[in-house]
Amino acid sequence: MGAALFLAASCASSPQPSTEGLGTVGEFAEVDLTYEASVSTVVWSAEDLEFDVPEDLDQVERYVRVETRTAELTRAEVAALLGSERDHAWSIKTSRDRARRWFDRARETTNQQQQALTLVPGHKSYTSVCNQVAFIESFEVKGSAAELVAEPVISVANEGVVFFATASPSEDGSSVALDAAFERHGLTKPFPTLEVDLPWLVSPAEIQRPVTTHQRVEVLTDLGPDEAVVTAIPRAGDPEHMDVVFLTAKTVDRDGAEVN
Repeated sequence: MGAALFLAASCASSPQPSTEGLGTVGEFAEVDLTYEASVSTVVWSAEDLEFDVPEDLDQVERYVRVETRTAELTRAEVAALLGSERDHAWSIKTSRDRARRWFDRARETTNQQQQALTLVPGHKSYTSVCNQVAFIESFEVKGSAAELVAEPVISVANEGVVFFATASPSEDGSSVALDAAFERHGLTKPFPTLEVDLPWLVSPAEIQRPVTTHQRVEVLTDLGPDEAVVTAIPRAGDPEHMDVVFLTAKTVDRDGAEVN
């Protein structure tokens, strides 16, 4: 158990790379972000996630609808789309229409995931896409002294992507204060193994010890109805790829109609 590695960086304090070429997505502004990465032998579980539900939900009149599109791109594809190459996590705010067209071009070369959250203002919510992978955690010895049998104990490790958001609209609905976080939990494959001795076996048996890479990027910004945030996150253990996230937010009423 325990974390073996922790890294943290903030775009607000680190030197900014050249932004030459980002005109391909129109006018933009750098968005401050916090990036964290760690490696752990503690099995991550999506069951630990919780919703923040208010007690007066039936009295809420305005909500915030947050939409995301996520794509896995190679660094070369990101550089070609942006016109410049960056080695670390970055985030920009730009025109929603221009960013959407930029993402549509990326769709031609990669699969994309789309998700949406309707949030109660000021309350945290999340959406996730996760996979479960079985592994041999240990062996359970059964039977009598004359005839012992070792049965494998199967456990499940999780990997996947989680998107968290907390948002609050302005009084007139013209902008949304957004605190959004994107997490990726990946499993190092093949699973590392550990040999264990069972008294009646000549050769040791093997159990598995999953290693999970955790990455989290968080952005805080104000978004208008015609604005979007585009964020890129390097992939742990995969230096050739980045996750690129397109994010918009708007104020809506109970029926889902946009509040102008």
